[in-house]
Amino acid sequence: MKRPFVTLPQLQEIVKTYPPPFHLYDEKGIRENARAMKAAFAWNPGFKEYFAVKATPTPAILKLLREEGCGVDCSSLTELMLSDRCGFGGSEIMFSSNDTPAEEFALADRLGVKRQTLRNWKSKYKWDEAVPPPPKKKRGGQPGNKNSKGKKNAAGSHSGAPTGNKNAEKDGAYSAVFLDMLTDHEREIVEKTPLEVRCALEHEMKILKFREHKI
Repeated sequence: MKRPFVTLPQLQEIVKTYPPPFHLYDEKGIRENARAMKAAFAWNPGFKEYFAVKATPTPAILKLLREEGCGVDCSSLTELMLSDRCGFGGSEIMFSSNDTPAEEFALADRLGVKRQTLRNWKSKYKWDEAVPPPPKKKRGGQPGNKNSKGKKNAAGSHSGAPTGNKNAEKDGAYSAVFLDMLTDHEREIVEKTPLEVRCALEHEMKILKFREHKI
């Protein structure tokens, strides 16, 4: 069983100074994991871990990771600004945003971040070629397949639901309404619908009132 990095007496002392709720981070554990990650990829010269700022946009954590040799992965103007304030710059920042406004590119340029960091890597190392897309699966059975023939719900095994069937209707809010199929009670509801002076809306207002009743 995994043991917590803090004891109950320690927590009781902490809350005397910092009333909850709060987040408590294990600095020792974070540093050890960062170093373990770096050691695991030591076989690859120049390896650098880029931490996604959106995962934990906490300045203290970002500064700690920078001390351990990590970079940051930013996808917005706010994340770029936060990374800049935490001391990251140039090759320490990977900017991988989508539909990026011009102001975000401008800040990335000032920080020395290459706009197409990730895209350039994909092109240089031909990642798309290294991992070919999976083959497309064909939907349905083979031509002439009769595995479902005769089954109760198979396509073509019945002529469809009878006229007026509402088995698939959930609450009636968006169901088709036919005035000639209403019950006497439903007709009464429609006739009592308050109308505005614009008579052209009379029919629509009645239908809306009926749907409101069905919900």
